[in-house]
Amino acid sequence: MFDVPLWLWAIWLFLLGGILGSFLDVYASRFHTNKSINGRSHCQSCGHSLRWYELLPFLSFLMQGGRCRSCGSKIPVRLFLVELAMGSLFLLVLFSVNGPIKLGIGLLLVTLSVLITIYDM
Repeated sequence: MFDVPLWLWAIWLFLLGGILGSFLDVYASRFHTNKSINGRSHCQSCGHSLRWYELLPFLSFLMQGGRCRSCGSKIPVRLFLVELAMGSLFLLVLFSVNGPIKLGIGLLLVTLSVLITIYDM
């Protein structure tokens, strides 16, 4: 597809899935609790504004040991699992379809499905 090696597409889509998964989880939880979707990400316990390196999908949860750097409270494992699931689902779509249009539609359907699932949880 577009003269880009498949492994590069896979890495890119896995990372994109993780980023979108992180965003969707925050969006769904804020929307569900009627909080504003504007503003910086913060710790649910102490309100500490998260820095850029505390927002890296996959890595920040693992590097911080699943805890807030400021107060030490546990970060829900759900956040990491949603990032991982979204990246994996994006890979599944990549390896299941042929063509850029089907890929785009598949990624959109997966994104909407994950958003609805997170909101319902």
